[in-house]
Amino acid sequence: MLQKQTTSTRFFRTKLTKALALVAGIIVLYIVTALTLGYDLTSFGAISQGFAWLFHYFMPTGNVLQFLGAIVTQIFRTFLIAVCATTVLQSSPLF
Repeated sequence: MLQKQTTSTRFFRTKLTKALALVAGIIVLYIVTALTLGYDLTSFGAISQGFAWLFHYFMPTGNVLQFLGAIVTQIFRTFLIAVCATTVLQSSPLF
């Protein structure tokens, strides 16, 4: 029983180590690329302002109810376009 727990613990520890190494590698790659291309890394400080803007302009208000019919119609049209595009692309001999 002790051997099984040790194997299981080793498996999850190895998996966690690989995941952390992957995340660290992506972060390092992003920083190197950003510095090479001259990207401003201070934009990460504005993430909270971005979320505040998002919630301010995209949260539904009381005025939404008067446009609910148009909104539902457009959502349904978007769904139909997605289904049609998927059907055409999958049945086309070119793809």
